[in-house]
Amino acid sequence: MKESIAVRLLRRGVGNRQYPRVTPRTADLVTTGQAAILLRSSRAHVVDLCLRGLLPYVRVGGQRRIRRSDVAALIQPGLSR
Repeated sequence: MKESIAVRLLRRGVGNRQYPRVTPRTADLVTTGQAAILLRSSRAHVVDLCLRGLLPYVRVGGQRRIRRSDVAALIQPGLSR
């Protein structure tokens, strides 16, 4: 199977720049259900916070994952990410 141009550029680095591979540790990420337990709220409320942009998240295999530090920042507003 022939590779696309985008795949070839990503493999060798765009414009001779090597981009670091970002792999967050999974222990730093929590599910929406786990975040709801930490926030003492419902999972639907956590999803709503994510959709409104108040709680940043990433998608891992179609599921939302939230950084534990972002959840902690919501619990204690004085904390920064």
